Amino acid sequence: MNLKIISPQKQIERSLRLQVCGLDGICSFDGHWTIFASIVDPQYSTPIVAEHIHWTRRLQFKFDDIIADSPGMTPPSHEMIEEWIAAILNEAERDDLSILVHCHLGISRSVAAAIAIAVVAPNEIEKIPRYLAELSPRPWPNRLMLTLADSYLGLAGKLVEAGKQTRLQTARRFPEWVEVLATSSRLPEVEELRPFLKQHR
Repeated sequence: MNLKIISPQKQIERSLRLQVCGLDGICSFDGHWTIFASIVDPQYSTPIVAEHIHWTRRLQFKFDDIIADSPGMTPPSHEMIEEWIAAILNEAERDDLSILVHCHLGISRSVAAAIAIAVVAPNEIEKIPRYLAELSPRPWPNRLMLTLADSYLGLAGKLVEAGKQTRLQTARRFPEWVEVLATSSRLPEVEELRPFLKQHR
């Protein structure tokens, strides 16, 4: 997927190549990427082997896919989100910026990380839900990650709303799957969509 980004320093529009995937999808990609990022559970110890992928910057984050504090689990932190955004901004001057980010399933954490890339694509925020439907089979971005990113960037809720619209789009496409999701810790994300889902019927 290509997004039009704005170089923070030069204010020049250029294209960004962006892909998200799960662990089993890494083998589908090769070549050189400006940023190759892994987001995995804290207890995940298996090395991420990607001999066919080359990168300029390699990032690895370990936190659980949760949207509220939970005993024994590690939520995404301000520091992790800031490191991710700083990496994007530091590479944004490149003419060939490309980002590959994966989590376990390519549905939640990697998708939220992709939405945060709007820091260099501010004019594309409203288009993000449609873009993500092309990248992930069932995009359901982690709300807490986007709340932290939105607060850090001072975007007045724009990233949070982009995440909500992405989940709403997915909920309309896969209603049965969303009801299963509602039995998990992600229930609050489902509940905030119910009024809009009723209107859609």
